[in-house]
Formats: sequence, structure tokens, C-alpha cells
Amino acid sequence: HGATNPLKYSRFLWARNLFFQFFYRYIIMGIVLKRSDKIIIINDESFKVYKKFGCEEKLIKLVNCIDTQVFQPLPKRKEVRKYFSFSQEDKIILFVGRLAEVKGIELLVDAFDILWCEKKDIKLIIIGDGEYRQSLERYVRKNGSSKDIVFTGWIPYSELPQLYNCADVFVLPSFREGTSMAMLESLACGVPVVVTTVGGASEIIEEGINGYLLRKRDPRQLASLIKQTFGIKKEQICKTVKNLSAEQASKTMERIFNEIIFQKHIL
Repeated sequence: HGATNPLKYSRFLWARNLFFQFFYRYIIMGIVLKRSDKIIIINDESFKVYKKFGCEEKLIKLVNCIDTQVFQPLPKRKEVRKYFSFSQEDKIILFVGRLAEVKGIELLVDAFDILWCEKKDIKLIIIGDGEYRQSLERYVRKNGSSKDIVFTGWIPYSELPQLYNCADVFVLPSFREGTSMAMLESLACGVPVVVTTVGGASEIIEEGINGYLLRKRDPRQLASLIKQTFGIKKEQICKTVKNLSAEQASKTMERIFNEIIFQKHIL
């Protein structure tokens, strides 16, 4: 799940202790990597990290994939906007993911407040649930724009394509990511994204083509990038992830397993 030590941003404070981080990274990971035949990594950042363990020859890069038969451009879902009491002219910003501190959603809320103060025909939908939801809801209530921010809670997977397609931009302001599935799903639906430069985002985002990279955790900069995405053409966005279909990924995985089985048989 990327290169960053997961304990560094654990929801459990005791797990963030430097001793546990060291034990995980150099003891547990050392044993696991040594005993592995192949190691699948999802971005270049992971390659740099695991290369230091002396297992470069085992590394195979395989970026996260999406089901492009499920996540694809659909006609604007008027009924979805109607459900949320949004007009067809409203600009909709979307977040999809676990509501956790590591997602950095406060930054998005601050950027949204800036945009909302400029023009009131903008809405924010936050899809997901998690241990940080109550804190976020309290944070949102401090802003005047709170009436145009919707927390949906958990949404069935089958309904996500419709919600992506009703959005004008997807935003992911995380402190840490591998290669975000929500980012890829959004792009597959033809929706531009604004994401922080963490994990594999910089390998996917072609600025001005399918979205923008946020290089500084500044709400004004994020607000500016969100506005810039409104001019990106939907047709060109899908093409940037067409090679990340689940079908292609399954063929690659099959090849990897066959190679391992063959090598075991020979040895």
C-alpha cells in the first residue's frame, strides 16, 4: 500500500511510537521481503524504498487498476443533483474515502470556504465514514459554507459511478497515499482531479490534461487549482487511465504467478 510506514499515521497513538515504526520497517518488513519470491509495488516511490532492502531484482511495478466497465463516463445524473437539492448549474466538488486525519480533509474544507465566499453556486460532497467524521463535522460547522457541505456517510460501491459522474472535480488532499483508487475511479469517469504530490499521484496526473497536483498545503492554492479544472475537457481525461483496466492487471498478475510456479518447479 505504498512506501510510507503505515504506523506513522496510525489512528492509534501508541502505534506511532518510533520504536514500533522501527520494528515494523526493519524487522517485520525485512523478514517478509527476504522470504518473498516477488514484490509487487504500486509506484516509483515504493521502488526507491524497497530497493534499499537489497531486493531490487524481486520488484515488479503494477499500478492499481479499476474496472473501466463500471467506472466510465455517464450522462449527467440529474436525479443525483436533485436528491441533494443541487441545481444543474452548481459546481460540485467531491471527496471519496475513509474519513481519517491522514486524508487532510480540513484543507479541502478551507479551500471550499474560499470558493464559496467568491460564488455561492458551489457544493462539496464528502463520501465516506470513519473515526474522524465527528471532528470534521465540528470543523465544518465553524465555516459559513457549512450549509453547502454534505456528509453522505458510507455509500454502496454500485452507486459510486453515478456520484463521480455528477461531480465537476474530485479532490484528495492526503498527507499519505499509495496510488489512490478513488483518484483512478474519478479519472475513469472523466472527472478531473486535484491531489497532493504523495504516493503515485505524480505518475498519473498530467497537469492541465486530467487534473492538477497540489505541491503546497495552502487552501488558496488548492482553491485556485480547483477552479482551473473546470476548463478541462471530459473526453481527454478517461484516456489517461485506459491502460489501467482490471482485465490488463489480471493478465499481468497471472504472468507473475506463472513465473513463480515455473521457477519453483525448476528449482
